[in-house]
Amino acid sequence: TNPSTPSQNQNKQQHPIQFVPHRSQDQYQQDIDTCHDYIRQGESYELCVTNQFEVTIPSIPKKNQDPFGLYMVLQHRNPAPFSAFFNFNAAPIHLHQCKSTK
Repeated sequence: TNPSTPSQNQNKQQHPIQFVPHRSQDQYQQDIDTCHDYIRQGESYELCVTNQFEVTIPSIPKKNQDPFGLYMVLQHRNPAPFSAFFNFNAAPIHLHQCKSTK
């Protein structure tokens, strides 16, 4: 089937999955610029700037979403050898990391 058929596009519009970054694009760029300054000053030779994203899957109530199931979907779609899943039972926090290199 063609991925741009109207029925599939309508379905995507009804149930969009939106990733919300915890830092704005402007803040992210400022952080990169700061890292460049640290490198020029000799504080480091390499820095990795990342951003945290949050996602809610609209078709599933948030209280019923399975964080480990989502991790497994991500791992299936992006089989990163250095990935991890952390479940902190004391708090409603779940950490997913997908990284392809050390």
